[in-house]
Amino acid sequence: AGGVGRMADEAPAEGEEEEQPEEINEETIASGLSGLDKTRDGKSIVMTKLDLPSRRLGDLTPLALLGHLRHIDVSGNLVKDLSPLLGLDQILSLNASGNKLESVSLPAMPHLQLLDLSNNLIKGTFECPDMPCLRHLLLGQNQIEGAVGLDKNTQLQRLEFHQNKLTNCEGIGLPSVRHLTLEGNELTDVKGLEKVSLITALDLKGNQLANIEEVVAAMPEGVKDLDLQENPLMEELDRVKVLVLMQRLKVLNAAPITEEEAAAADLIINPPPAEDAAPA
Repeated sequence: AGGVGRMADEAPAEGEEEEQPEEINEETIASGLSGLDKTRDGKSIVMTKLDLPSRRLGDLTPLALLGHLRHIDVSGNLVKDLSPLLGLDQILSLNASGNKLESVSLPAMPHLQLLDLSNNLIKGTFECPDMPCLRHLLLGQNQIEGAVGLDKNTQLQRLEFHQNKLTNCEGIGLPSVRHLTLEGNELTDVKGLEKVSLITALDLKGNQLANIEEVVAAMPEGVKDLDLQENPLMEELDRVKVLVLMQRLKVLNAAPITEEEAAAADLIINPPPAEDAAPA
């Protein structure tokens, strides 16, 4: 077994799963710092931005003392524990995408506006605390099965859950959201999405949706572009029927509604008056 470590050191390409992380030192930190700005109290000048993407970093503990940071990018590393960064209460944006995170226990971060945890290994239920400034929450490409606490974040505008393991939309339909991704999950129903009144396009491709009536019943009124490809309901999908149920629809399954389809739907919605029977 001891030889495996030596082989990984000698030939990292062969031992990719056993890749050894690099340690963070002062030189590493200095190379990533930028964004000279005043502190919040205006009494001193500090570096507010730290960019350390794709450095094979693992342990972030040395960053825990950088309390002046506002923007942090540690994407594409080997990070398994985000907790050293979560006590930095000045953070406005945190990009930890493309790491090895299996779980994240988030505190309430009062100034955080963007949190990117996409392309990790996060499992189970994602718990989101009350973060009054959070606008962008990116959780795509994980193994998340559900979410709680999102409804406390009333400023949330962009919510990404594509390529996870969601089976329903409980707790996800937020009225503030303008951009929502749900493709590539295991959704069997989408109840709760009717509250997402600001979105105009919704991609539900690659789920387990089988009943078009139930899907349409949960659709926000403003949706004009709907993609249901790669779902069981596609086997018997009638585009005109969907258009009758969703009269504002302009694009269905990446194909624009044709004039013929619109006319056929209109005939069903507004049938011509029956001609009076001829008098006897």
